[in-house]
Amino acid sequence: MGAQEVINCGDMGDLDLGDLTVLPVHVQKWIELVRHNADVRAALAGFERLRPYQAQAVMATVFRIRKTLEPLLITLPTGAGKSWVIAALASVVQRIATVNSGKQKKVLVLAHSKELVQQNYQKIVEAGYRATIYSSGLQQRDASGDIVFGSRQTIINALDEFAGMEYEFAAVFVDEAHSMPTQTREIIDGLRQINPNLRVIGLTATPYEMGKGYIFARDSYRDLPELREIYTRNPYFAERVFDKCVHELIAEGFLTPPILGTISDHYNTEGLERTAGGSFTEASNNAVLVNGQGNLTKRIVAEVIEKAKERNGVMFFAQNREHARNRDRFFLGLSNLPK
Repeated sequence: MGAQEVINCGDMGDLDLGDLTVLPVHVQKWIELVRHNADVRAALAGFERLRPYQAQAVMATVFRIRKTLEPLLITLPTGAGKSWVIAALASVVQRIATVNSGKQKKVLVLAHSKELVQQNYQKIVEAGYRATIYSSGLQQRDASGDIVFGSRQTIINALDEFAGMEYEFAAVFVDEAHSMPTQTREIIDGLRQINPNLRVIGLTATPYEMGKGYIFARDSYRDLPELREIYTRNPYFAERVFDKCVHELIAEGFLTPPILGTISDHYNTEGLERTAGGSFTEASNNAVLVNGQGNLTKRIVAEVIEKAKERNGVMFFAQNREHARNRDRFFLGLSNLPK
């Protein structure tokens, strides 16, 4: 997603919710019931430039948070700006929890990498709110902010410290929520022992897990019945409360239609082997795509660059970090690259 200019005007003003009639009727009602709430409006000061669907996602989730303690899921495509939704929604949840309880509350935003921690943190700081980072990878361990952005690997090792804080956590946000490893669940369970009313909100572009199916039990956004076991097994999230599809964002001009090019050279992927969990093994990834494949990768990169000369941008995917490093070295020294 491209950069979004944010101006903190001190009042929410007219948040652009777009055309609500395109939403399911019951979701329109959810939004109408919370959009004029004084605490919601105050918490969204600085977020006036949210895109309509981002504002809709925030409002719909706020309504459901006030109705249930069950874990909730938001699904937005890659490029839709989940970081902005996290920042705005975290601000609202933190304020509502503090006002309703009469005690200062915090919100924790978990991510699996330092890059995502930094990205999510940056959005709320740009909106003018007090937040801190708790991540060894970023060499910061500061939990003093109203909203704390952290990596699960660092926080699980400091869970006792978090449990002993003067202020309770009102909610935990999980970015890339299709991955809910033991560490994330242990963090949530530990904080829930202190605050039984802890809310959990997940965000992802891919609401399913290999071998298990969908990661939510019911699609409340579309008011559909609970999913049968053939579609999901022991999903962590009770309901999906908002969804935006790629084709909608393309039609609305927020995403560029992808153009898939053809390349004459290819890797021979017959040697890839799977783990018990269904992913490809690291050893076979490197054997097929990295080791001894420098010349092939160089030819592929050169052909893509040649074919993308008239394009404003081009996206490369890599199988793993070693593959990405092997590919990226062929960009060094090249000029007139697509953005």
